Amino acid sequence: MANKEHLNIDYKKHVEYLPSTKKVLTGRLAERFGKEQGAALWEKTRRIYEAFVADMPYTGGSKNPMAHSLYDSIACFAYWEAMPEDRKETVREFTETVALVFNGDPSRKKRNPDFLTANNAVLMKIVSVLLRIVFAPMNKTVVSGKWNNAWRLKINPNKPAEGMQLKLIGCPVADFAKKHGYMELMPAMCNPDYDNMPEFGIHLIRPKTVGMGYGVCDYRFVGDKSESAKRSPVRMDEKGFLVNDIPYEDKKKDAPDEI
Repeated sequence: MANKEHLNIDYKKHVEYLPSTKKVLTGRLAERFGKEQGAALWEKTRRIYEAFVADMPYTGGSKNPMAHSLYDSIACFAYWEAMPEDRKETVREFTETVALVFNGDPSRKKRNPDFLTANNAVLMKIVSVLLRIVFAPMNKTVVSGKWNNAWRLKINPNKPAEGMQLKLIGCPVADFAKKHGYMELMPAMCNPDYDNMPEFGIHLIRPKTVGMGYGVCDYRFVGDKSESAKRSPVRMDEKGFLVNDIPYEDKKKDAPDEI
């Protein structure tokens, strides 16, 4: 990727945040603090980002197809750290910021026609096969240890009867948050996953994430018109994470966390 920001980071090992991420974060700072102070806080954000990245292990850089899930998250943490202590965003406000970074403006999105949604079983099978192909090299490299704490992706490990299951083993975002004392902000990193689903007719069933303290992030994607969707309403747990209520018979099908 082109070096647009000219940050003081090792571009052989790391990548910079996306231009769209900068646009969201600078806009939020200007809205909260005014144009002049917002610009100064953005420069502070950049410096904090550089320091954070300098302290990070190598996770594949631009070779990792999930790189921006990590580096844009680091930019969000830097943004939060840069704000004055007495005027930092609440976790709820920070969640809104992170959602804008990763999902964009929801008011501009429209639901796909049914044949291009998770309600199309054939489409979900095709997507599953394509994801296996795309992420096979990443999984191999992570297992070898060359990418340290990067994610490892398993597709349909529990062979769901419908939809698609993704298990992400390990999470460098949660590792970073734990190391730097940001675990209270992890709901803001995990919860926006739900916001990006209605466009694709997906009902997300996510009983666990690394941010919650589990060994894996377990995602199940089913059609929003399915019986599984009706049986698994979304709620917020006591720590502020969005989760699903899952019937006992569905819980019994879960395999142990795979590390």
